[in-house]
Amino acid sequence: MFKSLSHIFAGCLIVSGSLCGTQATFAAQNGATGSSTRLPIMYYAGVIPVQWDKEEVWQDLSRVKKTINRDLSNAVKSSKRFSMLSDELVKSLWKTVAGRKELIADYELSAFINMDISARGDMVILTTRLLSPTLETRLQESDVIPRSWMLQSDHDQISSRLVDLVQRMINRLPLDAHVTSVNGVYTTVSAGTDQNVKIGGKYDVVAANIEKIHPANGSWLSFTTMKTGSIEIIEVKPLSSIGKITSLTFENAVKPGDGIRIEEISGRGRFARGEEPVMLDSANKLDSADIGPAPSIVQPAAPSPASKPVAATPAAATPVASDAPAAATPVASDAPAAPPTTPVSEASGEAPPTDDFTAILLPKGSEMRAWLGLKMWSISVSASAAAKLPTWIFNSVGADVYRNYSETLDYNYGLDLGYGKTGKGSFIGYDFHSGARWHMHLKDILPGTDDVYVGLLASMASVGITGETAGGYDLTLMRLTIGAHGWAKPGFIGDKIEWTGEIFYPLYYSGQFKVKGIRRVIQSGSTMAFRLGGYLGARPTTGWQFGGAFDYESSSWELAKKKSAEYGSIGLLALARRNL
Repeated sequence: MFKSLSHIFAGCLIVSGSLCGTQATFAAQNGATGSSTRLPIMYYAGVIPVQWDKEEVWQDLSRVKKTINRDLSNAVKSSKRFSMLSDELVKSLWKTVAGRKELIADYELSAFINMDISARGDMVILTTRLLSPTLETRLQESDVIPRSWMLQSDHDQISSRLVDLVQRMINRLPLDAHVTSVNGVYTTVSAGTDQNVKIGGKYDVVAANIEKIHPANGSWLSFTTMKTGSIEIIEVKPLSSIGKITSLTFENAVKPGDGIRIEEISGRGRFARGEEPVMLDSANKLDSADIGPAPSIVQPAAPSPASKPVAATPAAATPVASDAPAAATPVASDAPAAPPTTPVSEASGEAPPTDDFTAILLPKGSEMRAWLGLKMWSISVSASAAAKLPTWIFNSVGADVYRNYSETLDYNYGLDLGYGKTGKGSFIGYDFHSGARWHMHLKDILPGTDDVYVGLLASMASVGITGETAGGYDLTLMRLTIGAHGWAKPGFIGDKIEWTGEIFYPLYYSGQFKVKGIRRVIQSGSTMAFRLGGYLGARPTTGWQFGGAFDYESSSWELAKKKSAEYGSIGLLALARRNL
């Protein structure tokens, strides 16, 4: 379904199976014009490039244009309310019916955000809208800013004003996250540490309806909510969490699609902390003035074959009250929409920012786990070698990046490094690995167990040993991983420990073993390996969390020429992790 890895790494990896029907639900409800329509789930969103009215009037605001063109997408992302599609992907597809259908079918788009900017004398009007996948207005918010203020303000001030406008509009939605599945007394919720959800957090679950709809353009004016129950969060991941139902309004009241309001989420928290900048008096005085709406996104009809193409121009603005939503013209053909007056790349004079290598390697929303420790090993073949206790007590270091693909599937990749002395020489080695795990959230199948998972782990490992007759090995292998995860309260260490236990079983071996300067092919092998570890305390939203682990491995390799090798290791590791 997903067309490219670039889309996957654009933040759209976190999908819930229960959200797969979101688009059908949204489409069915989109055309409703009566009251008490169920509020649809809006999960994946795309940002349409900024549209500027009357190109000639912005020459003195080229710096401001560059800031707004670049920062609109970041303003939407900072609300933490949507999983964002790639800006380049949306830019290439949003203009036509066929393109929008592709965004819906292949990328599960459920909402657009756009901004129109127009000039009215010495004032600049910014209008941001939440749009349906067919470009119908759902929410709208405007800000009237003196041109002189925009000229005098620096990048941070303009960006802050932009964030306030966008988040003020998004905050009109009564829900910040949705229940994605219900299993007995447990629910999964489409928000996690990125939305400041914490273990122990208590939330009312509500069903939200659209109470009042604008008669002209169908935009949402007001909402009603009905409480269906309450939950307490018991486990949190970066973009999802698990809650336990603590009360119900009536039997089976809590259902997928119900939602929660998160006062600590970035967008709401910003206003709760009073960070909204003070507006200039001259701008405040215009709050109640009659102003024309900013240009709407309008798709012109396809030109007649006999006529010459005519450039699309915005319709004349009709004065309306500043808080009334502007009408959007429904899409009726596959003709391309009127493009923005100034494309982002032309307005800014530079290509839209792209992720650098660090952002790709350590994507936001993932979890990094690092470790440092002591690993003692020995190899026994026709020759033998063993690690020597290092002076500084550690000889291994490594890190992994974990990222959720869905509520039940995650993947990881990482690198382990080892180095140190042997009895007669030294060694250095690496293990590059990548894997995926499927989780079954089964509570209390064992005391304190919350999660059981299975997965595959692929590794490429190489160890070079000098000064010994056993010269090391190069190995590629695939292992089955079976693990469990839960919480314990030992008391003598701390109030709570999050623990994980894993067993590894080899499925495939390939490689060579160097013995007395001769490389022998590894024909087969067997391994018994496990890891038991944990972290102290509840997982924090920010900062590092620390713990420890114990590793054990015993392997036997069958080599060419009827030779065999035995390998064994034990390790004590100091663990650390944090959300990125």
